Amino acid sequence: MNMVKDQDGKLLTTEEEIRHRWQEHFDNVLNWPDPVAPAVVDDRQQNEIDVSDKCITQQEIKQALKNMKNGKAAGMDYITTELLKADIETTACLLEDLFLMEWSDR
Repeated sequence: MNMVKDQDGKLLTTEEEIRHRWQEHFDNVLNWPDPVAPAVVDDRQQNEIDVSDKCITQQEIKQALKNMKNGKAAGMDYITTELLKADIETTACLLEDLFLMEWSDR
């Protein structure tokens, strides 16, 4: 950077002034005192999640496919939502086989 303004709006042009201003800026932004009253975390309450240990069903896969939004960018595999939805029956069948194969490895 060639020029930076100080806190009062004065233009700083020398390398030393600019470097000092950036140091001043980051000191103000990053150096905060410790909080007076730290956050209290209640570890007594258990957050239990109801998770099924059964493999996903073809109906669940179809519903998930139907709920997917169109027009989104493809992932690293270049598979778009529209491609998956083109034939939901076939996609659900293939995905079910894939999921069952992965689930049985557990």
